[in-house]
Amino acid sequence: MDAFSRADAQHFNNVLALQTRLRYYLVVQPNNKITNQVDTPQRTFIEQARRAQIINAAIEVLAEFGYVNTSFTRIAKQAGISPSLISYHFKNKEELTAKVLESISEDRRSYVQKQIAHQTSALDKLRITLEADLANMGTHPHRFQAMVEVLFGMRGVKGSMVYLGDHDDPALVIVQDILELGQKNGEFKNFDVKSMAIIIDGARDTFLAQLALRPGFNLEVFSKTLITFALQAVVKENHV
Repeated sequence: MDAFSRADAQHFNNVLALQTRLRYYLVVQPNNKITNQVDTPQRTFIEQARRAQIINAAIEVLAEFGYVNTSFTRIAKQAGISPSLISYHFKNKEELTAKVLESISEDRRSYVQKQIAHQTSALDKLRITLEADLANMGTHPHRFQAMVEVLFGMRGVKGSMVYLGDHDDPALVIVQDILELGQKNGEFKNFDVKSMAIIIDGARDTFLAQLALRPGFNLEVFSKTLITFALQAVVKENHV
């Protein structure tokens, strides 16, 4: 049964690759006479699921081995597929790990935005943002580790870090926007918004970066401590 399962899985992968390759040449190639309507393939549900499987495997490998030691071979082993199948969906390690960062960042941003969507006060938005984000990322430490590995590991042609230049992390932008709102509506004190956002976000991310490596760290205690600190630092006394 085991031998049959492996053979069956390989057959499925081969068929999927063949179908996708045929679809590419029939639909996407710019000089193809059948159609020249799109430049980017519309992925099937199976293709989307396969890419998600690869991205999730890459997250685990990045968290365990680091950016430098991450390879298609290790990701394929984690996912239980062949390296050639990864190469079909992602042209190189840089493209795949960039997608990992995009996926984690967007999931993180959208999760927080959903939690604060119906809140009207900046105080409640800030409190819930920190509480929800720490709960979400703190209970998925490998995702945060993978994100950090890509942020610090991916380098440009001159050796500089690709994502830590003018790029603002979406999680930082959310905090900054809330602080600006609080000052505009009179809830928050007068302070430099960018600096305060970096202080709050830096404390949060420093904790998350170490959480998986230090079992003694208490997520709930830190969350309450950071929220108390942040609110005391920014909220006017008559709004507490």
